[in-house]
Amino acid sequence: MSHFKGIALYILALITLAVMVLAFSSCATPNPKKQKKHYDKFIYYGGKIDTVERTVTITQVVKGKDGKDSLIYVDVTVPCPEAKIEYKDRWHTRRMDKQERDSFNHAEKMLKLEIKRLKEQGKSDVKVEKQKIKQAKNNNPKGWSNPWIWVIIIGMITASIYLIKKG
Repeated sequence: MSHFKGIALYILALITLAVMVLAFSSCATPNPKKQKKHYDKFIYYGGKIDTVERTVTITQVVKGKDGKDSLIYVDVTVPCPEAKIEYKDRWHTRRMDKQERDSFNHAEKMLKLEIKRLKEQGKSDVKVEKQKIKQAKNNNPKGWSNPWIWVIIIGMITASIYLIKKG
């Protein structure tokens, strides 16, 4: 009976191993949709892939004047399939987002202070203008600037000249 139990456990372990191998191999199969999704996500979060150009020496065989083959080494710049990959990790992205938020908050506070200062300056400017108007009224009394007073004075002068000539 114990042999049967050991064989059953062995078969169960093999079946479990086979299922795990199938599960892990299904994760490793290339899926173009998932690859595109991850690539787009990589680009969205600031990743860059630039192709690298390298200088590669190519050996060419050239026939000489005497009919013998000779080797020539030529340096050629070719784009290589290896890519230069730049990416921002989660820490860098979070730090940049925090820095951007902080700069927006700072600009908002500065604008609020500027608005407050301009309101206070506007109130003080209104007070100064009112004081200037009051001073202008006090310096120029309305009495001599009133045209009716001049009409009455001219009328009195005319009447006194007429009375002086008559008398």
